[in-house]
Amino acid sequence: MNQESSPPQGSSKPELKLYSPHAVMGFTVFFAPIFGGMLLRQNLIDAGNPRQANLVLLSTILYTLAILVVANDVASKSPALVFLMNLVWGVILIEGFYKRQLSGLEYSHKKIWKPLLISFAIILPMLMLMVSV
Repeated sequence: MNQESSPPQGSSKPELKLYSPHAVMGFTVFFAPIFGGMLLRQNLIDAGNPRQANLVLLSTILYTLAILVVANDVASKSPALVFLMNLVWGVILIEGFYKRQLSGLEYSHKKIWKPLLISFAIILPMLMLMVSV
């Protein structure tokens, strides 16, 4: 009596859950490129593309360092420049990585509450230090 176990009818393999392109863009623009890059990196890992995930992480770290250099040099004169640089990186992440690597996949959107709380936990102490100095 050899019975094969098969999934119940109507159910398929577990559904892929990814952060939406809007979430990636929002975290990139309103927090920092590293935050949006980490969301996209997690998406690529979840989709089974760790090589691209590491490329996203490395390029995002380098871009974030470039923004820090610009922010220290120019941001006091033009804070809009940092916002614009974040926006440019958000477009690069979405157009250059997200749409090319994840566009053909069927997925549902992951909730952003956990990364949002983590982002605030990182950013708020930094802001409080900047204000107190």
